[in-house]
Amino acid sequence: MAETRANAVQDPGEGSRGARAEDGAVTAKQAQSERTRVSLIRTAERLFALHGSDNVKIQDINDAAGQRNKSAIYYHFGCKTDFIAAIFSYRFDEFEIICNASLDRMLETIPSPTMHDICVAAWEPCLEVMLSDENWYYFRFAAHYTFNTDVNFVPLEMSLRMRSTRRIAEMLGRLYPGVPKEVLAIRQRNSIFTMTALLSEWARLRHIQTPPRSEAFIRDCFADAMETLAASFDAPYRGRIEDGVRL
Repeated sequence: MAETRANAVQDPGEGSRGARAEDGAVTAKQAQSERTRVSLIRTAERLFALHGSDNVKIQDINDAAGQRNKSAIYYHFGCKTDFIAAIFSYRFDEFEIICNASLDRMLETIPSPTMHDICVAAWEPCLEVMLSDENWYYFRFAAHYTFNTDVNFVPLEMSLRMRSTRRIAEMLGRLYPGVPKEVLAIRQRNSIFTMTALLSEWARLRHIQTPPRSEAFIRDCFADAMETLAASFDAPYRGRIEDGVRL
């Protein structure tokens, strides 16, 4: 997440130096606050991934992030539920950028993409993040809270509001004009659940298990998953939708 940038301040003439200095002090404080927020978010991801969220206390995160203020998380995020939501928002902002860029590249090179092309463009950026030594923690964290029925919000609903997700939904409508939109919505939701679980498991195999599985093995798993995911969209619809499902 980019640090807060100073707003451009027009020079109204002599006598404005004090005001500019004051504005600069506020901007520096905001930048420090943002750095603290990011540090707490990334520390929480790592601890949750390594020890499980049920075994990590708020104070553990504060200590690991080097925060002297024992109430740092509550100060910056409010309650624990808001803190969890902020972690998802932080990563979704990142994924929004890289996934949209991947979809743009696909459309530039493949004007009429297949379902397999769309699956790869949508999920390969997440694979690259998961394979990195610094960012894989998120996927273990995401799987826990995506499938945890005790949380007070649904991470899936947050992901469905992303522009990249809606772009894919539009592509699905053009690719499968004879399939009801409600059915495509269900299949898109199922694909998100599937990939959340798989990315978490691949993160475990690559970064936690001893000895770890090779990157080549994980990429082979990903390639097979893309074939399976594409086939799930290509499958004929034989049921009947009674309760509408909307993205």
